[in-house]
Amino acid sequence: MEEREAAMARRPGCTRCGGELTPDEMTVFHRSKGRCFSCQELWDHHLLCPVCMVQWDDEDLNMVGCDGCEFWVHMGCDALASAVVMVGEGDASEVDYFCP
Repeated sequence: MEEREAAMARRPGCTRCGGELTPDEMTVFHRSKGRCFSCQELWDHHLLCPVCMVQWDDEDLNMVGCDGCEFWVHMGCDALASAVVMVGEGDASEVDYFCP
């Protein structure tokens, strides 16, 4: 029994929220990059900034959409994102942005 308790104590938590992973979540640990099912669902729906992993919502105005992966990045998370927005404001044409 001590061996099982020691194994449980070594079990990693979700890499995003830190919550304890269930046995089912552990079976897909590598595919989900260590995220629990709830955090993985947010990731699958592109609701997390891929840089800081914080969930964003429609009220967040300082976001830039990545033309490569289609995730939204907080401008404060990537200096290039802020530069792209400033360039885009001065030009009617769209400026491509690719997140880190």
